[in-house]
Amino acid sequence: MEPGACLRGHPYPASLSPGSLRRGRKVCLVCKRMFRGEQRDRLPTWERIQEKIEPEPNSGCWLWTAALDSNGYGMVSYEGGNQKAHRVVWALLVGQLPPPATGPGAVGEMDLHHVCRVRSCVNPAHLRLISHRENVLLDETLAGNFARRVACAKCGGPLVPYATPRRPRDARRCEPCRLAYFRNYNATRPGRKH
Repeated sequence: MEPGACLRGHPYPASLSPGSLRRGRKVCLVCKRMFRGEQRDRLPTWERIQEKIEPEPNSGCWLWTAALDSNGYGMVSYEGGNQKAHRVVWALLVGQLPPPATGPGAVGEMDLHHVCRVRSCVNPAHLRLISHRENVLLDETLAGNFARRVACAKCGGPLVPYATPRRPRDARRCEPCRLAYFRNYNATRPGRKH
Protein backbone atom coordinates (compact mmCIF):
# COMPACT_ATOMS: atom_id res chain seq x y z
CA MET A 1 0.00 0.00 0.00
CA GLU A 2 1.47 3.30 -1.07
CA PRO A 3 1.08 6.47 1.03
CA GLY A 4 -2.01 8.38 0.02
CA ALA A 5 -3.84 5.19 -1.00
CA CYS A 6 -6.55 3.13 0.64
CA LEU A 7 -6.23 -0.49 1.71
CA ARG A 8 -7.24 -1.70 -1.77
CA GLY A 9 -4.65 0.55 -3.43
CA HIS A 10 -6.92 3.27 -4.84
CA PRO A 11 -5.38 6.74 -4.51
CA TYR A 12 -7.17 9.12 -2.19
CA PRO A 13 -8.88 11.99 -4.03
CA ALA A 14 -7.17 15.38 -3.82
CA SER A 15 -10.22 16.80 -2.06
CA LEU A 16 -9.67 14.52 0.95
CA SER A 17 -8.58 16.60 3.91
CA PRO A 18 -5.36 15.70 5.75
CA GLY A 19 -7.39 15.64 8.98
CA SER A 20 -9.47 12.69 7.79
CA LEU A 21 -6.24 10.76 7.07
CA ARG A 22 -5.09 11.44 10.64
CA ARG A 23 -8.43 10.13 11.93
CA GLY A 24 -7.61 6.80 10.31
CA ARG A 25 -9.76 6.67 7.18
CA LYS A 26 -8.85 3.35 5.56
CA VAL A 27 -11.38 3.14 2.72
CA CYS A 28 -11.48 5.64 -0.14
CA LEU A 29 -14.68 6.98 -1.72
CA VAL A 30 -14.26 4.63 -4.70
CA CYS A 31 -14.20 1.60 -2.41
CA LYS A 32 -17.14 2.95 -0.43
CA ARG A 33 -19.25 3.35 -3.58
CA MET A 34 -18.27 -0.15 -4.77
CA PHE A 35 -19.14 -1.61 -1.39
CA ARG A 36 -22.56 0.05 -1.37
CA GLY A 37 -23.33 -1.10 -4.91
CA GLU A 38 -22.21 -4.71 -4.66
CA GLN A 39 -24.31 -7.42 -3.07
CA ARG A 40 -22.73 -8.26 0.22
CA ASP A 41 -22.28 -11.94 0.95
CA ARG A 42 -24.74 -12.14 3.81
CA LEU A 43 -26.16 -15.21 5.38
CA PRO A 44 -29.87 -15.83 4.88
CA THR A 45 -31.98 -14.05 7.47
CA TRP A 46 -32.78 -17.05 9.69
CA GLU A 47 -29.11 -18.13 9.84
CA ARG A 48 -28.05 -14.57 10.78
CA ILE A 49 -30.67 -14.49 13.51
CA GLN A 50 -29.72 -17.92 14.89
CA GLU A 51 -26.18 -16.67 15.49
CA LYS A 52 -27.62 -14.00 17.83
CA ILE A 53 -29.79 -16.34 19.91
CA GLU A 54 -28.62 -18.14 23.02
CA PRO A 55 -31.00 -20.74 24.46
CA GLU A 56 -31.46 -20.58 28.23
CA PRO A 57 -31.83 -24.19 29.45
CA ASN A 58 -33.80 -23.59 32.67
CA SER A 59 -36.63 -21.42 31.36
CA GLY A 60 -36.61 -22.37 27.68
CA CYS A 61 -36.14 -18.74 26.62
CA TRP A 62 -34.18 -17.91 23.48
CA LEU A 63 -32.24 -14.88 24.69
CA TRP A 64 -31.29 -12.22 22.13
CA THR A 65 -27.56 -11.49 22.48
CA ALA A 66 -27.23 -8.69 19.91
CA ALA A 67 -28.54 -5.10 20.04
CA LEU A 68 -31.31 -4.20 22.50
CA ASP A 69 -33.47 -1.08 22.41
CA SER A 70 -33.96 1.17 25.45
CA ASN A 71 -36.85 -1.01 26.67
CA GLY A 72 -34.85 -4.25 26.53
CA TYR A 73 -36.35 -5.70 23.31
CA GLY A 74 -33.96 -7.22 20.76
CA MET A 75 -33.42 -5.30 17.51
CA VAL A 76 -32.40 -6.71 14.11
CA SER A 77 -31.98 -5.31 10.62
CA TYR A 78 -34.75 -6.84 8.50
CA GLU A 79 -36.37 -5.81 5.21
CA GLY A 80 -34.51 -2.53 4.99
CA GLY A 81 -35.00 -1.29 8.55
CA ASN A 82 -34.57 -2.05 12.22
CA GLN A 83 -37.28 -4.32 13.58
CA LYS A 84 -37.99 -5.88 16.95
CA ALA A 85 -36.29 -9.29 16.95
CA HIS A 86 -39.19 -11.22 18.52
CA ARG A 87 -41.53 -9.94 15.77
CA VAL A 88 -39.07 -10.99 13.03
CA VAL A 89 -38.61 -14.47 14.53
CA TRP A 90 -42.40 -14.83 14.79
CA ALA A 91 -42.77 -13.80 11.13
CA LEU A 92 -40.09 -16.26 10.00
CA LEU A 93 -41.18 -19.28 12.05
CA VAL A 94 -44.93 -18.87 12.63
CA GLY A 95 -46.19 -16.53 9.94
CA GLN A 96 -46.67 -12.87 9.17
CA LEU A 97 -48.16 -10.66 11.82
CA PRO A 98 -51.40 -8.89 10.94
CA PRO A 99 -50.74 -5.30 9.85
CA PRO A 100 -51.34 -2.78 12.63
CA ALA A 101 -54.59 -0.84 12.54
CA THR A 102 -54.27 2.84 11.75
CA GLY A 103 -54.03 5.20 14.69
CA PRO A 104 -53.02 4.56 18.29
CA GLY A 105 -55.34 2.27 20.20
CA ALA A 106 -57.35 1.43 17.09
CA VAL A 107 -59.57 -1.63 17.24
CA GLY A 108 -57.87 -4.66 15.77
CA GLU A 109 -54.32 -3.67 16.68
CA MET A 110 -52.43 -6.84 17.64
CA ASP A 111 -49.33 -7.22 19.83
CA LEU A 112 -47.00 -10.09 20.68
CA HIS A 113 -47.11 -10.72 24.42
CA HIS A 114 -44.12 -12.31 26.18
CA VAL A 115 -45.67 -15.02 28.35
CA CYS A 116 -42.29 -15.58 30.02
CA ARG A 117 -42.02 -11.84 30.89
CA VAL A 118 -38.47 -11.68 29.45
CA ARG A 119 -38.32 -8.88 26.88
CA SER A 120 -35.16 -10.17 25.20
CA CYS A 121 -36.73 -13.62 24.63
CA VAL A 122 -37.49 -14.45 20.97
CA ASN A 123 -38.83 -18.01 21.42
CA PRO A 124 -42.15 -18.21 19.49
CA ALA A 125 -43.45 -20.70 22.07
CA HIS A 126 -43.19 -17.91 24.67
CA LEU A 127 -45.10 -15.37 22.53
CA ARG A 128 -48.85 -14.94 22.21
CA LEU A 129 -50.69 -12.84 19.62
CA ILE A 130 -53.21 -10.73 21.58
CA SER A 131 -54.94 -7.37 21.27
CA HIS A 132 -53.14 -4.23 22.39
CA ARG A 133 -55.65 -3.69 25.22
CA GLU A 134 -55.06 -7.22 26.55
CA ASN A 135 -51.31 -6.64 26.37
CA VAL A 136 -51.59 -3.46 28.45
CA LEU A 137 -53.79 -5.22 31.02
CA LEU A 138 -51.28 -8.09 31.33
CA ASP A 139 -48.27 -5.77 31.54
CA GLU A 140 -46.61 -5.05 34.89
CA THR A 141 -46.24 -1.32 34.22
CA LEU A 142 -47.90 1.69 35.80
CA ALA A 143 -50.41 1.89 32.93
CA GLY A 144 -51.21 -1.81 33.24
CA ASN A 145 -51.67 -1.56 37.01
CA PHE A 146 -53.99 1.43 36.64
CA ALA A 147 -56.01 -0.22 33.85
CA ARG A 148 -56.61 -3.33 36.04
CA ARG A 149 -57.85 -1.31 39.02
CA VAL A 150 -61.57 -1.42 39.74
CA ALA A 151 -61.66 0.35 43.13
CA CYS A 152 -60.27 3.62 44.47
CA ALA A 153 -56.94 3.32 46.30
CA LYS A 154 -57.99 5.92 48.94
CA CYS A 155 -61.53 4.97 49.92
CA GLY A 156 -62.26 1.70 48.09
CA GLY A 157 -65.16 3.18 46.13
CA PRO A 158 -65.84 2.07 42.55
CA LEU A 159 -63.99 3.88 39.78
CA VAL A 160 -66.38 5.46 37.29
CA PRO A 161 -65.49 6.73 33.81
CA TYR A 162 -65.76 10.45 33.15
CA ALA A 163 -64.61 12.84 30.45
CA THR A 164 -63.54 16.48 30.60
CA PRO A 165 -62.48 18.87 27.84
CA ARG A 166 -58.85 18.38 28.88
CA ARG A 167 -59.22 14.60 29.15
CA PRO A 168 -61.50 13.47 26.35
CA ARG A 169 -60.48 9.82 26.73
CA ASP A 170 -61.89 7.52 29.34
CA ALA A 171 -60.48 8.66 32.66
CA ARG A 172 -61.59 6.84 35.81
CA ARG A 173 -61.97 8.30 39.26
CA CYS A 174 -63.87 7.58 42.40
CA GLU A 175 -66.68 10.16 42.48
CA PRO A 176 -66.51 11.03 46.24
CA CYS A 177 -62.71 11.48 46.08
CA ARG A 178 -62.99 13.58 42.92
CA LEU A 179 -65.55 15.91 44.53
CA ALA A 180 -63.48 16.18 47.74
CA TYR A 181 -60.38 17.09 45.69
CA PHE A 182 -62.18 19.91 43.88
CA ARG A 183 -63.76 21.22 47.11
CA ASN A 184 -60.31 21.36 48.71
CA TYR A 185 -58.76 22.92 45.60
CA ASN A 186 -61.39 25.69 45.42
CA ALA A 187 -61.14 26.38 49.17
CA THR A 188 -57.35 26.84 49.13
CA ARG A 189 -56.99 28.89 45.93
CA PRO A 190 -55.71 32.39 46.67
CA GLY A 191 -58.07 35.25 45.81
CA ARG A 192 -61.08 32.97 45.83
CA LYS A 193 -64.12 34.12 47.83
CA HIS A 194 -65.55 31.48 50.11
